[in-house]
Amino acid sequence: MKKVLMRSGALFLIVCTLAAIAGCGGVFGTTAAAAATQANATSLGKNENGDWIYLCFVIRSLSNPYHQQAIEGIRNFARQLGMTEEEVAEYVQPLIYDASSEKMLQDIRTWNERTQGNLVVGIDPAQVTDLVAIAQYCDQEGIYWASWEKPLGVNVSDYDYWVYAMNMDNFTAGYHMAKMLFDKMGGKGNVWIAAGLTGHSARIGRQAGHDAAFEEYPDINLVGIEDCRWERTLAYNTASSALVAFEIDGIIGQSDPMALGVLEAIREKDLIGKVELVGNNAIPEMLAAIRRGEAVGTISNDPVFQAAMTIYATLKAKAGEHDFRSLGEDLRCWKSDVFVLTPDLIDEYEAALEEPPDYLKLLGEDMYLGKNLGPGVGL
Repeated sequence: MKKVLMRSGALFLIVCTLAAIAGCGGVFGTTAAAAATQANATSLGKNENGDWIYLCFVIRSLSNPYHQQAIEGIRNFARQLGMTEEEVAEYVQPLIYDASSEKMLQDIRTWNERTQGNLVVGIDPAQVTDLVAIAQYCDQEGIYWASWEKPLGVNVSDYDYWVYAMNMDNFTAGYHMAKMLFDKMGGKGNVWIAAGLTGHSARIGRQAGHDAAFEEYPDINLVGIEDCRWERTLAYNTASSALVAFEIDGIIGQSDPMALGVLEAIREKDLIGKVELVGNNAIPEMLAAIRRGEAVGTISNDPVFQAAMTIYATLKAKAGEHDFRSLGEDLRCWKSDVFVLTPDLIDEYEAALEEPPDYLKLLGEDMYLGKNLGPGVGL
């Protein structure tokens, strides 16, 4: 059962089988200073000289619509802060690292020097292990930042400028991806997986979720899994071979770009309706495929809102209005709910995306998305 909640233009699809959200509220400060900032939106995002702070977000590329949506979320947030279009173009900076771990840190160094420390940073890392060097550099330079994911065994609370780490709850996403596929297959048949980059935390978490679903469906058989590195073309090539080598009834694409590469292979072999498909990311092309009946469903983490929330938290911390250092690891390391999108929810989801949510209102109400993770629970 799914419950749909519309709030200030944002669509939150809450999968009711998930555990209830714990520890909500109380994360962002409710001091008089914070309240004053919320009342005067233009004061948030500016430094003591009245100049805008650079909003930097480190991502793999802008070719993936998921990342495009994340950057657009930050741009919408900047507009609501009061930036003009020219200022948005100047102060919202996607830092593209093209799968290079070295470039991630170098770009942060470059922009820290260019802005003389007048920046905050959000990061979707190449590998979670890269974040340790970034944490050390940001502590040294006094850069407030937040990340999507973190390494196992590393505590965010051990660092003074790492505001939080957010996990996309890849386990739950992987579980629901597999479950909706298996249900569509009637609970039996052969499955092949187009997997993400080996060692990447999203692949690890999603695969663990798939494995949990496999245990519940004894008549579903895994016939193969290939590392497609999150790449559409590689997924197309490997799926084309797999569809010849195996009798396949369903395919999991661990990201929508890979799922769309798989879909091309399925089309070429005239297997639409014979080989079921699921993905993850809720990018527009995948939603269109679901609407046409070419795919079963996908998963969204609402990158538009998540990216804006990342920048909001770092700005509040930089302004001294979010006392994150007083919080335990469980409130600086958490995971967000996943939004399960099936054909019956696509129209409502897309309609909700047409109008940006009121970020300042949502976030200013101490809204804290996600479930707490206690110490020792890895991302």
